[in-house]
Amino acid sequence: MKRKWIMIMLFFIMIVGTLEAAEKTVAEQVNRVTPLNEVTDHLATLGQSERQKSATISQRKEARRVARLRNLLKAREKKRRKQLQTVLEDAKKFNDKDDQTTPVSKGLQSLHPHSG
Repeated sequence: MKRKWIMIMLFFIMIVGTLEAAEKTVAEQVNRVTPLNEVTDHLATLGQSERQKSATISQRKEARRVARLRNLLKAREKKRRKQLQTVLEDAKKFNDKDDQTTPVSKGLQSLHPHSG
């Protein structure tokens, strides 16, 4: 039983630590400008006035930020689900080990009216 709580606490500490480290780089990831972005922005604004160029580039940058943020959030959610699945599988393994090594607790579970 103590092992389960230790595993759960370690999981939450790990999640908090990774989130703090990841938050520092989110702005950098979302706001990055690649050479390809610069070239496509230049091609998209050929023949436009300075005012139109500025508006077009701002719209394109904002669209890229939104898309990158959306992709980043999807990746993080996928990673969290995978971590949670791993923790649940580990907890189940510990639970199975505890059930095999303690016949008394297994006998008590059979007395419970809702147990299988």
